[in-house]
Amino acid sequence: ARKFAEGTLVRLSLEASNQSTIILKLVGMLRDSDEAHHHQQQHADGAEGTHGEGAHGEDSPPQNRRASRESRDAVGSDKDKGQGMGQGADQAAAVLATLARELPESRSGILEAGGVPLLIELINSKSAATEEHALSAIAELAHNNPKVQLVIGSDAAGISALVAIIATSSSSSKDDAAVQHWSLAARAIANLVDGHRDNQVRFNMEGAIPPIVALLSCAHTELRTNAARAMAVMARGDAKGPNLENQATLIRCGAVTLLCSTIKEYVALGSGHGEAHDQKVLAQEACAAALWALALESNSSTKAVIAKAGSIGLLLNQLIALTTEQSAENASGALAALAERNVENVKQISHVLVSALAAQMGKNGRVVRLLGAMALLCSNGKLAQDAVSAEPGFYGSIVQCLKATAKEVQVQAARVVLALGTSNATTQSYIGQNGC
Repeated sequence: ARKFAEGTLVRLSLEASNQSTIILKLVGMLRDSDEAHHHQQQHADGAEGTHGEGAHGEDSPPQNRRASRESRDAVGSDKDKGQGMGQGADQAAAVLATLARELPESRSGILEAGGVPLLIELINSKSAATEEHALSAIAELAHNNPKVQLVIGSDAAGISALVAIIATSSSSSKDDAAVQHWSLAARAIANLVDGHRDNQVRFNMEGAIPPIVALLSCAHTELRTNAARAMAVMARGDAKGPNLENQATLIRCGAVTLLCSTIKEYVALGSGHGEAHDQKVLAQEACAAALWALALESNSSTKAVIAKAGSIGLLLNQLIALTTEQSAENASGALAALAERNVENVKQISHVLVSALAAQMGKNGRVVRLLGAMALLCSNGKLAQDAVSAEPGFYGSIVQCLKATAKEVQVQAARVVLALGTSNATTQSYIGQNGC
């Protein structure tokens, strides 16, 4: 019945006039619950204080001691208070999370209605369900929303609360509810810092990076995906460039080893179908994105550390085995970033790509992805262009691809030739000599 009601409210919210009314009502429910909770807390503190003063202590008349107990019982235990407060707040937070997910245009309305600060307060709710829905709502609201990023990023208590949740993680935990909370908190953090350098700095200063890295040790696939994505956006920085300080912190915390071991674990499980397989693909994509972000504009020694962890072979395997566009983009980007300004890496990456291209010839999907990675690699400039051009068998494979019947193979091969010859007289000469 509750799911049906939530769905009905979302459908009604498709109308702009209804949406505003529904959002105001839901935020009002959060506010009423918040005020009731604070009133209960003050009442409980007052009752406890009176008891502590001795007026209702053991030396006071029995009727006074009984009145004190009844007062405290009316407010309820900590657990009951959390659940009581959560009744209306839980429902409102759940619907707000659904609205923000299903109707992105509703996010600004929720923000303007004052819903974000109230949802932040619910992160510390003693009701597990309320906390979960508040985390989900915050994650949805922060997605591609600089205004929400600013509001929550300016709330030190909100940042602390999110970090505190992931700091309780344990790789051996069997508590599904706890794992879900860690996952949602990691997702919320990822959305809050994505492209927002100030928030990246704030979460780093709050100590978020070590527990984010530790989340990769947990066995839950969705949790790993959200943790890897949080690492990626913490390191990627913004339009001005990567966040070098966060890159260094992530590497010091062992991110590279855990990212590579996670990819390796899922590769070992082999291919499959269904939701579980799709989740594992998403996890590998997120890990590749994190490796890419860590390698972006980093110094040569950092790139060497990432390569020594076995990342190059794992990324090549991902490029060949996984068929999604996002997987190919992340693996190709990571390989190109690792090769930039690093002689050893560019030689190794050039070799594995050219060798794989020859081995996969005729398997058009794989060939297209390999050619795309090769074109991106060559766009790094002369160092990569010369390394690729010098690989035995490269030109023979490229000519074969240019003559292929599959148009997409021809197009990608042409991209490689174009990138290979850009501003490089030596490779331009080889291209002409080899009939490209």
